[in-house]
Amino acid sequence: MLVLEQLAQKVVACWESGDLAAAVRELSKQLREIREEREAHEETIATARKTHANDDLEIDDEPMISEGDDGVWVSAWVWVPIEKEERNGQ
Repeated sequence: MLVLEQLAQKVVACWESGDLAAAVRELSKQLREIREEREAHEETIATARKTHANDDLEIDDEPMISEGDDGVWVSAWVWVPIEKEERNGQ
């Protein structure tokens, strides 16, 4: 996700000065690569949902993925309850 943020910031920075078209092309390329990686790992994402998703862990419809040496990281949301005292700043 950091690369995506950096590229989006580059587009914003190039808005008034710089090569906006080149920045948008670079961002578009990264978005395409993310989509292609996700499509290549649809079965892995489905397995992650079946194996790990529950009331406390949710996997988005289009999660970020990262290939490792012998597996794939699938981004997920983890529920962390906030105690009443924490909400009140105590």
